[in-house]
Amino acid sequence: MVIRTIVATVLLSSAALVAAPQPPPGVPPDTPVLSATTDLVVLPVTVSNRRGEPVAGLTPQDFVVYDNGVPQKVEFFRQQDTPVTVGLVIDNSSSMQDKRQDVIDAARAFAESSNPLDQIFLVRFNEAVSMALPSGMGFTSSVPVLNAALSTISSRGMTALYDAVAAGLQHLEQGQRARRALIVISDGGDDASRMSKRAALDLAAHSNAVVYTIGLFDDRDQDRNPGVLKDLAHSTGGEAFFPRRTADVVTTCRQIAATIRAGYTLGYVPEGVGTADGRHTVRVEIRRPDAARLKVSTRPGYTSTQGSGSIEIW
Repeated sequence: MVIRTIVATVLLSSAALVAAPQPPPGVPPDTPVLSATTDLVVLPVTVSNRRGEPVAGLTPQDFVVYDNGVPQKVEFFRQQDTPVTVGLVIDNSSSMQDKRQDVIDAARAFAESSNPLDQIFLVRFNEAVSMALPSGMGFTSSVPVLNAALSTISSRGMTALYDAVAAGLQHLEQGQRARRALIVISDGGDDASRMSKRAALDLAAHSNAVVYTIGLFDDRDQDRNPGVLKDLAHSTGGEAFFPRRTADVVTTCRQIAATIRAGYTLGYVPEGVGTADGRHTVRVEIRRPDAARLKVSTRPGYTSTQGSGSIEIW
């Protein structure tokens, strides 16, 4: 795709960094907007300590970006609590019945810990996938409205996880916030989707969303599939969480909200990294004395088409 404007997300533009124009209609005025005339790769990056807490206050000099192993110059840097468009994708199949109230409490905790200007929506799924907000309401920033929608979640039926992830990613595209995230709460099993696992993972990897997954299951849960939850998160620069106790999911959701609010955005123009197939592996490291105690997450790479200004994220 040919991009003329970048709004702090993972995109490649065919346009050079110039003075920032005003954000598009509906986007908060403090949202970073870049206009370009050269290829620019923009990465969402999160940094956490060993306790999983987000690390704020880092500077551009603290980061080193590698594209296909070649260090790159950071051309754009931002760390600010800007609003996001975020979807909560909640499994309400029969296998989640005994976890229902903890999941509802966790989703509520996430909303209460998020930026007040976030656009939030709710996807509920068993063998069917549906949006839980009132008809005609695509998003909400209201915790009471979200609470009312959460009260409609029951636990019955089979599981269409892959279809639900696809629906969540597609609905994110209707949001007006520059940054996008998806929170998936499930045991990872799927026995009802029309979409395949591979197709769902590809859709996530090529989206501009960061996916966080929370796996809720025990050793007796025959439907559990932690691997797919890990793959969904890793392919987008997110993280997979597996709370030891179901009640800990509330703390996990608060942690995810804090991580999103403390995220960084790094941009660079690739130099000296041309490849025949256009595939680029990306790695971000911290250059500080305490780097060994920090965890850095971003997307694993992208594929570009030389001369076309197009990009595929993976």
